[in-house]
Amino acid sequence: MTEIFKITSGCCFIVYMLLGFFILILDYKSPLNRNFFYFTALLALWSLGHFLSFLTPFEAQKELYQRLYYIPGSFFPFFILKFILILTHNYNKKFIKVFMNTVVWIFPLFTSYISITSNAIANTAPFSWWFYFNFQCCVFNFISIVILIRRRQITKINREKKQATILINAGIITIILSWIVDFLAGMYQLEPISSTINLFLVISLIYAMTQYRFMQLSAPHVCEEIIANIHESIILLDNHFKIITANPCIEEILNRNKYTLLNQDISGLVWEHEEFIRELHQLFTGESGDFSSRIHFVRKDGTKTLMDVKCSIIRDKYHDIIGILIIGNEVQEMQQLKELNNITDREAEVIHHIINGQVNREIAGHLGVTERTIKSHITNIYSKLNVDNKIQLMILLKNFKLLPEKKAKQIFIFRKK
Repeated sequence: MTEIFKITSGCCFIVYMLLGFFILILDYKSPLNRNFFYFTALLALWSLGHFLSFLTPFEAQKELYQRLYYIPGSFFPFFILKFILILTHNYNKKFIKVFMNTVVWIFPLFTSYISITSNAIANTAPFSWWFYFNFQCCVFNFISIVILIRRRQITKINREKKQATILINAGIITIILSWIVDFLAGMYQLEPISSTINLFLVISLIYAMTQYRFMQLSAPHVCEEIIANIHESIILLDNHFKIITANPCIEEILNRNKYTLLNQDISGLVWEHEEFIRELHQLFTGESGDFSSRIHFVRKDGTKTLMDVKCSIIRDKYHDIIGILIIGNEVQEMQQLKELNNITDREAEVIHHIINGQVNREIAGHLGVTERTIKSHITNIYSKLNVDNKIQLMILLKNFKLLPEKKAKQIFIFRKK
């Protein structure tokens, strides 16, 4: 039996380390991936301690390994809880982050202290301090399960529901098996193998990864290579309208590095952000469909760049929303039109509204002026562009490539209030 436990612990050490590094390499900047690596590394050290304890014939060395391997065993549930909090988008709440990084640390630190100083956990199995150690682990794991249950109830994303179900079942089974196996090991004076039991939990995580794109395939990994070679500007937003990824074209237009754009709210980049965000919200909730618009992106130096964009929802095979895709082109021709024909900024705004098919009354309402003022602006535009009517104006604008090229169910023009 000892040989079996020894081989199993050694294999678990290798498996935990390989899995941890594999996930870390996928995206080492992701807090979720880093915490996965932390708890698999702790499980690996825990398994290594068991392996060395089984391997040595000397009681003094065995006791040393026992003192040490309960340290990663004490911290492992803490990082599991932190991992679940990040996964369910709860860790960024200020109270939870402060509580996790102060009060919660006391419990694994105390457990590590009593193990190092007196080997109390191993010596009292399966009662007293051993019971306290296992109870502490179960409390952390139970809280993680409750958080996952709550997440499964409130999320509308089918993929997240399936992921939560897998992890809840795996967590419950792991807790029960750990208690039973370690209690029996303590009763018969055998080495505990709870670090090996946790392999079931890790295997469940791997299943969730491969089956439901859990950590393995985030939107940036799926899109990065494809969109880098697209000559149009590409931005992908999450459900909070924060930037998931952007391609080099939009980086050049905004004069910003990609990594300064990631996780930034799109409202900070769009001049007409109030109306644009409102339309994005209606698109996300299904109240409206895809739409095109002319908006101004704000460059790093504060200058504005006119863009012709189309916004649409991207879904996965489960029909869950991956994000909002914004595809656009810089409208350079308007600046040329203004410079060549002395068109004012207000006249350019009127032209934008005409392009969208709005009549004088609607344009006046948007710009907050009288209809007579709009007629005066249009007269000036006709004179400067040497046209006699809107048909001739539209032909000229088409020649300047100023008509929207993005086809969508709706076309909007926004104006900053």
